[in-house]
Amino acid sequence: MSRRLDIYIDGSHLDKLNNGRLGIGGVLVDLTGPGKGTLLNKYSMELLPEYMKLTFGAEKCSNPSAELTALLHALYSFKKDIKSGDVIVVHADYIGVKEWMTGAWKIKEPYITRIKQDVDEEITKQGLTGRIQYEWVKGHQKDNTNPDVYWNNQVDLLAKGKND
Repeated sequence: MSRRLDIYIDGSHLDKLNNGRLGIGGVLVDLTGPGKGTLLNKYSMELLPEYMKLTFGAEKCSNPSAELTALLHALYSFKKDIKSGDVIVVHADYIGVKEWMTGAWKIKEPYITRIKQDVDEEITKQGLTGRIQYEWVKGHQKDNTNPDVYWNNQVDLLAKGKND
């Protein structure tokens, strides 16, 4: 029997100085339970400029590219939690994640193309082709009774390095 699992991802500047320090975070959630659902796993990490340059050739990492990198790391981080047949719905508050991943938007930056290629390869490697969907969720909302708002707010904190 297949399950639906939801992944919420975010990328964020880590400080108000906007000095290029970015963080990413993700949560894996089972929304079939009561209320806001059940947290199955989470991750949070800083995106170091050296990592972005060496891995993707990014001279300067933007918040949108951090969002896509957050998806890549969610796939890495939650690999053990996803079972054969599970349907995955990825939620991001940057519309570009959905638009880039579905091909609705053309990618202009070579380093973003590299990130997307790595995401596509990981989806194939995990056997998720045809079982992954993308949804946009409005960011920075206050209604924490709505599961999308609640989990998007939680992942926003993770992306800012506030783990708990």
